[in-house]
Amino acid sequence: MRPLPPLTPSFEAALRDAHATGMDFRLAAALRLGDAPTPDREAALTALRHLAADAMGPIRAAALASLGLLEDMDSLPLFDRALSDADHGARQAALEAAGRLRTRGGLALIDRGLASERVELRYGAVAALRGASAKLVGKRLAARLRDDDPAVRAAAAEGLGELDAADAKAYREPIARLLQDPVEDVARTAALALAEWGDARGVAVLIGALADRRFTLDVADALGRLGASEARDPLEALLDRRLLSPAVHAEAAGALCRLGSERGPEGLRGVLRALRADGRSRAAELVGELQLRELLPELTRLRRRPRGCDPGVVERALAKLEHPELEPAGCENKSAKLGSRLRPDTHP
Repeated sequence: MRPLPPLTPSFEAALRDAHATGMDFRLAAALRLGDAPTPDREAALTALRHLAADAMGPIRAAALASLGLLEDMDSLPLFDRALSDADHGARQAALEAAGRLRTRGGLALIDRGLASERVELRYGAVAALRGASAKLVGKRLAARLRDDDPAVRAAAAEGLGELDAADAKAYREPIARLLQDPVEDVARTAALALAEWGDARGVAVLIGALADRRFTLDVADALGRLGASEARDPLEALLDRRLLSPAVHAEAAGALCRLGSERGPEGLRGVLRALRADGRSRAAELVGELQLRELLPELTRLRRRPRGCDPGVVERALAKLEHPELEPAGCENKSAKLGSRLRPDTHP
């Protein structure tokens, strides 16, 4: 019987296993070496460069990703060659690694990906830009809003939606035009991006997306923060659907609280008392954020008996209720980092 590899090998074992016969051991090594201690960085880099030429695509991908985590500038030629790798994961890892470097050489690889005829490279390049500064991201992502592939358009809109409102000013109109995109998922992602900045032009699109489980949580939160009164009936309808997850009920109830509906606090009370634990931590968080003092007894019970709720969330929520002067009530119209759940599944 073949022995199982360690789930997380020690650093010394990972260095040894970089040359192991078993692919499971090499894969575990490639993943572990990306967290190399500073004194052992050079040894890790040498082992990872060896693994980046492995015969197995997943191992090459893991090695490239770890080289990116170590921000190894000398591996740029490896990332460059990997853009033509036969393995999709390796190509994606190379772009993400180049995105982490964010130097002239790394950005040149990202730009190659953005201009590629291969859809998955364009998508990977857009994904690699996530979290970068507006100066690096803005124009690059804006150009992909007109991409022929809907997944790339949606990813570009989602990435721009992560920018601060001031930095995103120049991109609001191009994203607003995507509200008319023939692909529903693109329009919904654009609406969420606008909602990040408190722009309510996509409210109708968001209401239409409430029934899609991939979007429900983000959309409910966005509608509440936008103060979209026209969403009250659809949100209340979600509360009436007893078979839905308590997590959905929590988000819908939180939105209804922001919209001034009496059903909001009662909906959160129901989640806090429910037999199922999923959604309870989010409901407790919303009670504190919205300073719903009428639900203080529910939080006090959870402090004594969490019932699957994160105790830290309960304590923070209670602190907000006990010291409201430390934080605003959270009912004002402000955007949140929603993070669309859209994930393309059409690329190899």
